[in-house]
Formats: sequence, C-alpha cells, structure tokens
Amino acid sequence: MASKSETGGETARRAVRTEELHGWKKAVTRVVALLEPDESPAAVVYGTITVGAVIAAEGTHVNDIVTLELSSAAVLVLYWLAHSYSDLLGARLADGTQWSMRGAGKVLGNETAILRGAALPLLVILVAWLLGSGVPNAATAGIYTSIAMLILLEIFAGIRIKLTGWALAGQAMVGALFGCGILLVRVFVAI
Repeated sequence: MASKSETGGETARRAVRTEELHGWKKAVTRVVALLEPDESPAAVVYGTITVGAVIAAEGTHVNDIVTLELSSAAVLVLYWLAHSYSDLLGARLADGTQWSMRGAGKVLGNETAILRGAALPLLVILVAWLLGSGVPNAATAGIYTSIAMLILLEIFAGIRIKLTGWALAGQAMVGALFGCGILLVRVFVAI
C-alpha cells in the first residue's frame, strides 16, 4: 500500500513496495525511506556526502563538540542555501522568469532534503559524545554513519530495481567508493 504522500505517478515509479520484500531487504528499505523524500532524493545524497566530508575535514582539528556540531551545521546550511539559490537562478536564467518569494520558498523547501541527509551523522556525533566519546571518536562515528548511509542508499536503489547477488553488491560498492573518498579527506587533512 502506498503512503499518503505518494501520488499515482510516484507509486508507479517505485519498482518495489515493502510488502513484496522480506528480511534484511525490507529493513533496509524502511530505514532508507525515512531519509529519502520523493521530491529530491539526490539532495539527501548531497547532504550525506557533504556532511561526511565536512566532519572528516574538521574532526581532526576541533577540540570541542559544540564547535564541531555548529561549524558542520553552518557549512550544511550554507550549502543548502547555495544549492537552492543556484537552482533558482539557473531556472530563472533558462526560463527568463522573475525572482519571487514563492519560487524561492518552493526551491528552499524542496532542497531541505540536503539537511535531512546531514542530520543523522550529526545526531550520531552528539549521541556518541553524550555517551562519553571524545571529539575525535564522535567525529569518526559521524563519518562512518555517512558512509553507511551511502551504502544503504545504494542498496535501496538496487532493491528498487530488483537487483540481487553480485549486481546488488556492485551497487553497494559505489557507495563504499564515495565513502573511501570521505576517508581520504580525513587522511589528507591529518597530514
């Protein structure tokens, strides 16, 4: 059964519904569905990659959790605004339309998925710190959360098109490769 937020077209677009899945595939699908808005799933991916890279760059140089959380959030908000502005200006340049608050609000609303993609890694950092981890370990937890999210999103995309076996594993490896890129940021910054 489709959720209330899905229209007929969005429902038809989905190749797999959770009722057709069993076991770990159903669990992965449900977890990822919390993060993936129908309006802009790519923005969730942008937010996840960006927050992972920001945490990787800052986590080795920051000594307190408040600075890490606030600076990461500030970068993500600026990225969200920049992405929204570039979409809005690009559309206006292409269409020749005038700027409007309504158009800006719509674009900003659609692109909030960038912030949703960044929310879980930032939450994990805070929880790890509250549970007694130091800043470097909490930052590492946030980085690995970003990487795990990318892998889960790739698996979810594969499940949607009914991939199995090696094909699904190959899809997951794409997310893992982006995760390696995030880890490289941390390595290069630490040098």
